[in-house]
Amino acid sequence: MDEHFELLHDRLKLTPTQQEEVSRKHNGVSKSLYKEFYDGDYNPETRLIIGSHGKHTETRHPIGDIDLIFKIPKADLEKYQAYEGNGPSALLQRARTQIQKTYPNTTEVKSWGKVVLVSFGDGQHDVEVLPCYENEDKTFTIPNSENGGSWDSFDPRAEMDMVSDSQQETGLTRRMIKIVKRWRRKNNVSIKSYQIEFFCVSFLSTEYVSSKSWSQLIEEFFIWLELQSADYDESALTRITSVKNRSGKARQLELDEKFDEACLEWRKVFGRQFPLYDSDLATIKALEATYPVENEEFIHDRFPVKIDKSIGLRINSRLKRPGFREYDGFSGFFRRGHRLIPFESSLEFSVKSDLGKEANYYWKIRNFHDEAQKAGDLRGAIVKDENKLRHTETSKYTGTHYVDCYAVVAGTVVAIARRFVPIGEEL
Repeated sequence: MDEHFELLHDRLKLTPTQQEEVSRKHNGVSKSLYKEFYDGDYNPETRLIIGSHGKHTETRHPIGDIDLIFKIPKADLEKYQAYEGNGPSALLQRARTQIQKTYPNTTEVKSWGKVVLVSFGDGQHDVEVLPCYENEDKTFTIPNSENGGSWDSFDPRAEMDMVSDSQQETGLTRRMIKIVKRWRRKNNVSIKSYQIEFFCVSFLSTEYVSSKSWSQLIEEFFIWLELQSADYDESALTRITSVKNRSGKARQLELDEKFDEACLEWRKVFGRQFPLYDSDLATIKALEATYPVENEEFIHDRFPVKIDKSIGLRINSRLKRPGFREYDGFSGFFRRGHRLIPFESSLEFSVKSDLGKEANYYWKIRNFHDEAQKAGDLRGAIVKDENKLRHTETSKYTGTHYVDCYAVVAGTVVAIARRFVPIGEEL
């Protein structure tokens, strides 16, 4: 079942498009402020990403702000500390005015308290930027414009180091935080992100053992979390007790080898991001890890995945080879005593779907093993079917490969079909 939790985590990560958008926004805001406070070429060392993005614990949903520190020169700090009136407010207003010059049409820029909020109006990540001075001990002197203005001390690296150190020790802290955040969102639990990070780190510091499965860790975490009731309200406690019981039920189903039912129970905890049971998933994950592709595409990065088990989707196959009998389906070929599909065969895959042409279909070919790797042909791109409902390939490389077909309705993946393709010397 570990691979199902890993797939859940994969579905929680920012999509490549979101990653590019986050980078573009925090770089844009940082470069804008650099022009105001410094001369010369932009130095990225003047900014520090903090919050969930800085700790690498952000999730795809909900879309949160990008928390950003911009380091001002010491001369500017001294200038605003000596300011007649509210120096912190004046510093924030200066930063706000500069950002507005950079984004005059597409954003709302406002300042209050300690930050300047850059709201891009696109429904995606906004930026909260804190202009402040970095002290020699790596803490920050930050402006607080409230109550006439003051200068506070801030140490964001303490929380960042807490998560980073735990991640280095266990190898899974960040994944666990994201998974628990998913439970919080699914069940509307009144616990803050930073509390979840602290809880996960604290739990793993005493309870982590490398031999424990994901389901065991998650069940034990919620048992442990229930005992921390002084740190959250009664509403959260009720939900924690519920998820503790449900996790125990899901784990027992797994131990009883009722994997379909176990996945359905975990979906009640995490929602549809937790995958339905797939007996091939362990094989797929192992192959992908052994033969990785740098820019491999995954359907959950393109569309939400909400599988409807009532929808039938199948990949039919046809095997052709010059001078040999044509086979309508691989099974007939294998029944003739063959174990592997011979090289240079034409392989035609077609969609058999309850949805017909009401859905859009996408194909993915993934090759594995040494021959495909040496040829630089491991593939992994997702391509849209152009209403032909067919896809043709030629068998080239020794090994077991696969073909995926995805049915997409109204922008959501509702069905997935897979066909393994074992290729080798003809017997």
